[in-house]
Amino acid sequence: MANSTSQQRLQNAYSSFSQIFTDAKDKIDSLSTRNKNFVPIQETFKKQLGDIINMIRAQLEDVERHAVWDKLVIAFIGVTNAGKSTIIETFRILFDEPERKAALAACPSGVDGEIIGDGRADFTRVYKEYDMRIGNKDFVLIDVPGIEGNEKAVKQEILKALSKAHCVFYVQGEGKKPDTATVTKIKDYLKDWVKVYAIYNVKGTAFNYDDEEERAKFMTDSIVKVEKEIDDTMRKALGDNYAGCITLQARLALCARAQFAASQQALKQEQQELLMCFGNGNAMLSFSNFDAVITHVDHLAKHFADEILDAQRKKLYKLHVESFKAIDAVQKSQTETIDRMIAKFKTCKRNVDNYFSSARYGISSQMRGEITSMFSTIEQKGCQYIDDGKDKDELKKLLGQDQEQLSRNLKAKTKSIVENELADLQKDITQEISRLRESFAAENMSMNFSADFNLDLSDVIKELDFNSEDFMNLAGAIIAYIGAVWAFVVATNWWNPVAWLVGLGLALWRIFGPSKKERAKKQFRKAVYKASKDFFSTKWHEIDAEVEKKIGKKAASFDRKIQGIIDDFKAIKEQMNSVTGSIKRNASKYK
Repeated sequence: MANSTSQQRLQNAYSSFSQIFTDAKDKIDSLSTRNKNFVPIQETFKKQLGDIINMIRAQLEDVERHAVWDKLVIAFIGVTNAGKSTIIETFRILFDEPERKAALAACPSGVDGEIIGDGRADFTRVYKEYDMRIGNKDFVLIDVPGIEGNEKAVKQEILKALSKAHCVFYVQGEGKKPDTATVTKIKDYLKDWVKVYAIYNVKGTAFNYDDEEERAKFMTDSIVKVEKEIDDTMRKALGDNYAGCITLQARLALCARAQFAASQQALKQEQQELLMCFGNGNAMLSFSNFDAVITHVDHLAKHFADEILDAQRKKLYKLHVESFKAIDAVQKSQTETIDRMIAKFKTCKRNVDNYFSSARYGISSQMRGEITSMFSTIEQKGCQYIDDGKDKDELKKLLGQDQEQLSRNLKAKTKSIVENELADLQKDITQEISRLRESFAAENMSMNFSADFNLDLSDVIKELDFNSEDFMNLAGAIIAYIGAVWAFVVATNWWNPVAWLVGLGLALWRIFGPSKKERAKKQFRKAVYKASKDFFSTKWHEIDAEVEKKIGKKAASFDRKIQGIIDDFKAIKEQMNSVTGSIKRNASKYK
């Protein structure tokens, strides 16, 4: 019942952990954005979460498919000739393993020693399970193919064996130091979540024990030194997964109880020689220190459920770490991409603002220049007519004709100024959007914002155009022609700047002669200057404000589009942060 409960608890933990990511993926699926261009970012994030979910589910299925819940499973691994099969054979003898028992019943003369290696690398080619009982508890020993050298041929057998193991006994033979590379392979195979115990198998023959002093103490200083080397190497390679070392003499323990097969003459001979040294099997078994590993297996068998839960808890923690790494990686990648794009759109926004400001300033400054030039031309024309001695009617007629011509010229120039400046504005913004597209391409983002930034300035050109008929009644026929010049007067019924000169010609015909002409020109210049000054201090502000209004309206509309995309970027970033934050909060209890 306890095992069943533990199993259910673990499966519930895996299912609950998996559900966290399933819920997160559903949350991502439900995310919405005002801009369809952000779908690729969401899809990338959702795919990453989906991969994590699949990984977790695969691990859960692996546990359900391979995990053994009703008995302890110990995998024995080691390099060739280390003695792992000798240790397993001794267990089979001491615990009356069913397969051996049946073989012995069929061949009472002896069956032991057949599974022991002959010194060839990878003598064990497939993993073999042996079922036994200790203290009324079932346990399984697995003889795993050797892991030194090139074990590609038996890799699947190794993985198959280790997928079932609750713990691993790594057998280190005598005669060489622990191999760090080999120990690291254990870590790679086990994926960090199974406890590993080291067994230092001391080699020895009858020759080593023929002196009574040699049989007085098993753990000599030299053996203790090697045991420490093994401890240090294993702990360095495996960290917390390493659970300690047991030192024994497996050959001595085997010979203490074995009934060797007829084919194992060398072992039979060695057994007889050892019995002569120790006197009996009990003394041999006691001296071998094999009881230490038996005691440990007994303890594990009694608490194997804890061993299972500990191993699977580590596995769940490993999944937790791997999941967070994957989530953090995709979140970091997408966040960095989003931040870069936000920065580019902010730059675009600043540049576009500058382009609109430049267009507004260009139109305004050029218009001001043309109006100033018109006042100057009126002044020159009037002075010339005074010098030529034109009479009142002629002066009135000529100034009217000049004003009409100046009106047509100013109208054409105004239209050209507006069209040219807005064309430059259109070109600058198009180039800015093109740079954004290049940025998306550099980020491998399949987004197309071009349609969002289609800039139609025809309405601005139309609104800043003019109609001369609106000014026919401003200040008489002559001034009405001049009034048609202004592009901005159309909508607001502004006063034409030339109208500030009305009546100047009528006041000049009282003045004749050179001196009178000079005085007349001086007065005329003053009048033109005053008209210009008054115009720019009053009516010009209305014109300039209308330019700013029309251009500003379009700029504000464009600015809102860019800001909307920036806000969308920020929103999807916040959504990702919210989802990943929720995952981390919910999953933190599985640490």
